[in-house]
Amino acid sequence: MVSITSNSSTFGLTSGSQKARVITEGFVAGYGFCPACGASLKQAPANSKALDFLCRACDEGFELKSKSSKIGSKIVNGAHDSLMNRVMGLHNPNLYLMQYNMREMTVQNLLVIPRYFFTPNLIEKRKALSATARRAGWVGCNILVGQVPQLGRIHYIKDEIEIKPEVVLKEWQATTFLQNSANIEGRGWLLETLNCIEKIQKDNFTLDEIYAFKPYLQQAHPNNNNIEAKLRQQLQFLRDKDVIEFLRPGHYRKKAK
Repeated sequence: MVSITSNSSTFGLTSGSQKARVITEGFVAGYGFCPACGASLKQAPANSKALDFLCRACDEGFELKSKSSKIGSKIVNGAHDSLMNRVMGLHNPNLYLMQYNMREMTVQNLLVIPRYFFTPNLIEKRKALSATARRAGWVGCNILVGQVPQLGRIHYIKDEIEIKPEVVLKEWQATTFLQNSANIEGRGWLLETLNCIEKIQKDNFTLDEIYAFKPYLQQAHPNNNNIEAKLRQQLQFLRDKDVIEFLRPGHYRKKAK
């Protein structure tokens, strides 16, 4: 069980959500470390947009989304167009997700999703605010974190159990091949292929089982008339990056995370 230390900077705050934000941000700043290099974190300058922490060494940026309930398949985010612009340019920060229990002052889960796991398909546009709303016409979005492959969910704390720092750093390094893929469509295909592999729900899988996702992928990529060849290309790439193992023609095995 990981305890949250009470934060004196909450003195004078009357809003429960404001207190929770200050306490959770203080916890991550003190407990967390950069998963890319292992250095400590510092809080970002006040009023930084979509940025809560910076690595003191390599300058990686992080945003924190925390909640008292279970981390679900969607996370509410800010303005749709702003996030889409960041995602398309790889300028979005890495995303910390935290589940806490403020009554017991404990953390149930803390994980980070690397910024290069976010593609336009993971950004869900919400309805514009009505004409009577204070910000009439404003369009927000949700992040579909449930569609992020397990490879991209790197835990510091999982079900109240702390993960060793060396494991966090190793798991981050196993994802960095995606960082070098500047082509947003290419990254999208890789992530979709990873999700297809995970949906098979067994370590050993076949090419025919991957091909079974062709109707879904055809719908997602209506202009691609050679889905099977594209999938074989992604499997080859994932094999070269040591994510999966080739056993024999048409047969593969997932490698342990």
